[in-house]
Amino acid sequence: MAHHPVPLLIVMFNNRSYYVCESHQEKIARARGHSVANKVIGARLDNPIVDFAGLARSFGLYAEGPVEKPEELGPALSRAVEYVAERRAGALVDVITQPR
Repeated sequence: MAHHPVPLLIVMFNNRSYYVCESHQEKIARARGHSVANKVIGARLDNPIVDFAGLARSFGLYAEGPVEKPEELGPALSRAVEYVAERRAGALVDVITQPR
């Protein structure tokens, strides 16, 4: 999006994990009779926490986040939609969610 400006809004569902991998690793560990304690290795994105909005901004993109409070989401989305519509360029809104 930074190299070829594209009017695209990405709303990131950020649970700070490759949760599908965690779930799969737990399933396989259980099937093999192993502990599930290591299911997070290579799947968690929280040590350190990744600043996806900061990364997007470092490429020259518009970014909001991380949005952690529900009341912050509407205004962040409104600003991002307005940016995409006016500038015809991409934007990212990083929304923190809870893993299941």
